[in-house]
Amino acid sequence: AYLDWLSQFFDPISDRQAPTVTITSPTGGTSVAPAFTVKADASDDHIVVSVQLLVDGVAADLDIEAPYELTAPANLAAGTHQIQVIATDGFDNEGTAEATVELAPACAADADCADGQECASGTCAGALGTECHVSADCASDLCFHDTDRSICASDCTSNDQCPSGFACQRSAISPATKCFPS
Repeated sequence: AYLDWLSQFFDPISDRQAPTVTITSPTGGTSVAPAFTVKADASDDHIVVSVQLLVDGVAADLDIEAPYELTAPANLAAGTHQIQVIATDGFDNEGTAEATVELAPACAADADCADGQECASGTCAGALGTECHVSADCASDLCFHDTDRSICASDCTSNDQCPSGFACQRSAISPATKCFPS
């Protein structure tokens, strides 16, 4: 009478537990560049067989070994995209995680970008001094988190290395110097 109930705990043939999966990068709402990388953590009580990336419901990449790093297509149009990561175990159970990202428009020069953005490697991203959440938000690829702000910054050793309106300063929490708005 208890065989079905016991088999869910002791019989690997009746594994019904889906893997757990988390998208570690990019986080929801992040601005990304074409062919961005999606990093995920996946685990299961037995084994994770594969981790697949879907972009807007279309299969884009597959990885079978941790750490799971998947690449989005390079030809996606600029705008909002839904990413989904599906982890599958050896018993075809699936766990999913989703996030929405904003694909930044391609650019050739700073003039191709919106106010407060710069063109960096063909992608519009935050200019020095703009608010950021992660380094990928910044053209300088450095989102500096201070005690009261998170802004796009760049390393410096003197004021000569900073653009007009910025000064090479130490932050409140780090001895490293960065170009901050003066």
